[in-house]
Amino acid sequence: MGKEIERRLNFFDAGVKTKLTVSPEDIPTLVPLEILKKWQVGDEKPYYKIQMIEFPIKANGVIYEESFFKSFINKTKERPIPGSKAGHSISWGERPATDLLMIGGKIESNGDGTGRAFFKNYIPPVGETGSNEIFIRENESDMVHYSLVTYPKELRDEDNDGNIVYHAIESMFGERNDAVEYNTGAMKQVTNKNGEVFADGNNQEGAERMEPKEMFKRINTLMANGDLNKKEVAEALGIEQVNESHTRAVNALKETGVEDPVKEINRLKAQIKEGSEAVRNAYLTEAFGAPIIEGDSGDKNLVRVYAEKNTKDLSGEELTKAINSIKEDPIVLRLAQDAIDPSSNSNVIKKVTNKGEKPTSGPEVVEY
Repeated sequence: MGKEIERRLNFFDAGVKTKLTVSPEDIPTLVPLEILKKWQVGDEKPYYKIQMIEFPIKANGVIYEESFFKSFINKTKERPIPGSKAGHSISWGERPATDLLMIGGKIESNGDGTGRAFFKNYIPPVGETGSNEIFIRENESDMVHYSLVTYPKELRDEDNDGNIVYHAIESMFGERNDAVEYNTGAMKQVTNKNGEVFADGNNQEGAERMEPKEMFKRINTLMANGDLNKKEVAEALGIEQVNESHTRAVNALKETGVEDPVKEINRLKAQIKEGSEAVRNAYLTEAFGAPIIEGDSGDKNLVRVYAEKNTKDLSGEELTKAINSIKEDPIVLRLAQDAIDPSSNSNVIKKVTNKGEKPTSGPEVVEY
């Protein structure tokens, strides 16, 4: 259990000379935007430094696994991770100054426990210890590396030779990313070449300067990192998504000789609607009579008008239930009673018979 709360300061030689040419725009900014804006007030050209570490990697006798780097990067979704340009503090309990911030990152996994972890650091013009002008120039000159600090959760294991091996699987708390001398971090790493300055997509002024290709590249990165999905992108751009089933349906129509599937579908929909209306009108006429009262008056059949209003857009079983319900409606019964000619086919619920006489067959009869 003691291994789970031991603080790890990574100091030892990493010995790597490769330069990283990835753009900071390729690495997602994960900290809440409102927090980042507070740090970037007045900073017209934000400076970002990217570092990359391949995993799993052994440092200070511990093997750091993919899950560790995921948990470390995910902490930036809550708040920035601080860093000091003067390196680690070797005094227990002492908190170094904050001169830079880790504000995001991403994991490129190979699916077998190996891959690359990218960390995105923002260096403001002024840090806690004063101006960062020289520090930024050092980064631009590729003179600086970085070193993670954490209280990791570790699992104890044995290798094939029976030696005890510890695996760091999670960063629990106390995260930092301090600057160290070049190649003196415990984990082999590479940084972006010359520390070039790029406008960040989460900065309003920077977003206005971004080229379309750069914007789409950043969107692809966010989607690959799981921070965006196709639905969110489509909604933001006002694009109606078409899924695979829609595509298959359109292709099937084309195979039958339909040149314009959309036009054909709209035609079929109109035809179905027209057919449904015809069926509905037939049922209503059967149950409540014609829309216009028979004779010279030309008045509307009020029972039919009421029924049409209450069966709009209904069909099938729903229409049948609605018609049966309307036949029992007190308003309809009253309208039927007030019919001018009770023996006609209008304003009545079918034929009216003399009391005591029951029809041998046919629809329901209302007596009055």
